[in-house]
Amino acid sequence: MKKVIGMLAVVAFASSMASAELLKNFKYDGKVEVLSFSEQNAVTFDKKKSPNDSFSDTRSRVSLGASFDLNEDASAGVTAIKCDRQYDSTVQQTVAGGTIDAFKFYEAYLNLKNVFGIDHKVGKQFYGKTGDIIIYYGPSGWTTRIMTAASLEGWTGIWKKDKLVVTGLSAKYNEGLTTTLTDKDISGLTASYDYSEIVKPTAYIYRSDDRNTVATLENRLIVAGVKAEGKYMDVTYAAEYAMNKGSNRTAATAVDYNGNAMKFNAKYNFGLGLGNLEASGEFARGTGDKASASKNEGFKAINSHYRPGIIVSANGYGAGVASKFTSLDNLTCWNASLKAMPKDLSKLNVTAKYVNLKYTEKVGTAKDIGNELDMTATWAHSDNLSIQAAYAMFMPDKDIAIATKHDAVNLMILYASVKF
Repeated sequence: MKKVIGMLAVVAFASSMASAELLKNFKYDGKVEVLSFSEQNAVTFDKKKSPNDSFSDTRSRVSLGASFDLNEDASAGVTAIKCDRQYDSTVQQTVAGGTIDAFKFYEAYLNLKNVFGIDHKVGKQFYGKTGDIIIYYGPSGWTTRIMTAASLEGWTGIWKKDKLVVTGLSAKYNEGLTTTLTDKDISGLTASYDYSEIVKPTAYIYRSDDRNTVATLENRLIVAGVKAEGKYMDVTYAAEYAMNKGSNRTAATAVDYNGNAMKFNAKYNFGLGLGNLEASGEFARGTGDKASASKNEGFKAINSHYRPGIIVSANGYGAGVASKFTSLDNLTCWNASLKAMPKDLSKLNVTAKYVNLKYTEKVGTAKDIGNELDMTATWAHSDNLSIQAAYAMFMPDKDIAIATKHDAVNLMILYASVKF
């Protein structure tokens, strides 16, 4: 850690040795994360299978970040992450963007302040928020059980006028050949207005132009949508609707995108004599594909980070084929949860969550996917140290198309996060 921080400081000094104020606003932070889990029946849904269908693992991720002023008009930031090794393993994982036995820079950008009235971020950077149904590039959440990260390379710009904020994006996710257009480019425009505490509307449009498969043929996806969030009479809510346009010309027969999705959330916090309770609920639905020859009606996202449940949303090694519901493509889902915060144990909160999942359009003859129950306990020892333990159980439906057995999947997780 000291070597990395020292290296960043040397780079900063070398860029402008004459500036005595260069590191006046130098800041660094970091995080060490360790996650262990044990899972049974996730691949076969058969508790009697021999050898037993079980898997356990421990993973870690170390993140280092730094930011500093270059001058009064520009600043810089970097984030380096190491996330390539499993514990007790002589062979490193192969993970997207990982580098064996080394830190990789997932962020390295410049901030240009108020140039033509716009704040510009240029370079390698994270984008979006965890849980977003449309686009997110950043560190994976602990419930995914694989400690990775992803980022974009390009430009984002923010323009503000009173309560209006407009954000533009022009970036690249895949860099192809230098002589042929085989990139995956992503662009977008978002406008949000802080009207009041009751309602804060947002409208957005994103486009993905993917020519990574066939350079001369494009796979162009357009996602446009609106959402609103706010708080009314102590109820915090959010609502979102999005739709697809564009077409995939890389297939033998061109297919037009024609899907849509919606998501609604509500949360209410109320006090009791023994502490506070927070009740929340969510409904989300993607249209699903009707298998039309010239249309794809399933909802397609740019890079969804929708995670309805700990088990069914996992994308780590050891997860079964049913554990890949990470978008609203062909999914109808609702969940309800209750979070308890005891009065005499202010550092502890316990959450129980029930999730119901169905296919929007049948897969074969199956409509129902199953149900999941998640129990999570979080001990926030301080602002810099937290420990989480979780137990989850997924109960596949008897008619689920991807299972011949239907025993419940069981999962236990222990996660620790230390910030510095």
